[in-house]
Amino acid sequence: MINMGMVVKEIQQLQLTVINLQRTVMKCIKDMEALKTEVKDMAKLTTKARKKLPKSEFGLPGEEKYPMPDKSHAANAKARASQQVKKGNLSKSSEAKIDAKANKVLKKGKK
Repeated sequence: MINMGMVVKEIQQLQLTVINLQRTVMKCIKDMEALKTEVKDMAKLTTKARKKLPKSEFGLPGEEKYPMPDKSHAANAKARASQQVKKGNLSKSSEAKIDAKANKVLKKGKK
């Protein structure tokens, strides 16, 4: 014999699980949209705009590498520099220069 009380409880538990899954999916969608906006903003540094940047806005000004016109580029420069050190393509001293510049940009609060 089927216990209807148990069936109702199981259905209610499943409904709560579905609601929680929906909330998780909605949060993931929101996070993805924010990330898409951030990536889109990163792409706004065109070759023309990069050429107009003063040397002081680069992590390695003499080589005009690791541009940092804003916070997202500064954070990205730190990550890329770390990767290049691990690959053996960048010295630790160059990474330190890039990190120091990036930290200044990140603290200034440039968007």
